[in-house]
Amino acid sequence: MLDSYLNIKTNQEPLEDSPEEINEKFFTVSEITRGIKTSLEHRFSNIGVLGEISNVRKPGSGHVYLTLKDKNSQLQAVVSEIRQAESNLN
Repeated sequence: MLDSYLNIKTNQEPLEDSPEEINEKFFTVSEITRGIKTSLEHRFSNIGVLGEISNVRKPGSGHVYLTLKDKNSQLQAVVSEIRQAESNLN
């Protein structure tokens, strides 16, 4: 894995210094995803999203999976059974 890092970091040319000698902060996948989740939840709490609903699926789990989209972007979404009971998605 260290070899992969060294090759990717310098466009396929090995580094002379090891990652520990480079003054960079390395994050685990869990640290990055937790930071993204926390940031998004803080910035986008209690909001509504306007968009076209498409690709609605309701597998045996009872959740509803769908896509919200506008002309430029799309979001994948999941609506739990509890939220369905509170809305008109049934």
